[in-house]
Amino acid sequence: MEKDWVPLYRSSSPTELEIIRSMLDSHEIAAVVLNQRDSSYLAFGEATLLVRNVDYVRARGLLDKHMSDES
Repeated sequence: MEKDWVPLYRSSSPTELEIIRSMLDSHEIAAVVLNQRDSSYLAFGEATLLVRNVDYVRARGLLDKHMSDES
């Protein structure tokens, strides 16, 4: 992976990250889910949502708003 990608959010639920990735995509922010969960034992490991370094601040703001709206 290119070095200009930075972690935005980690979760044990890749589905949660796909929802967030889709929300970011709707705001024209590229994001990818890096799934590091064990394929045999899904209880182990996490997945990480990555965004480009130049989009981090904007993505962080959108994520914070998304999380507060969910509460």
